[in-house]
Amino acid sequence: MRDVRIVLEGQARRVPWRNGRGFTDELALAPE
Repeated sequence: MRDVRIVLEGQARRVPWRNGRGFTDELALAPE
């Protein structure tokens, strides 16, 4: 769940999109 936390932090810091798809894309782009 570490990568999820990192992604959540990144989303909270920079939210260029307001759709749920952005969150999934970030998760997919975070292989680590």
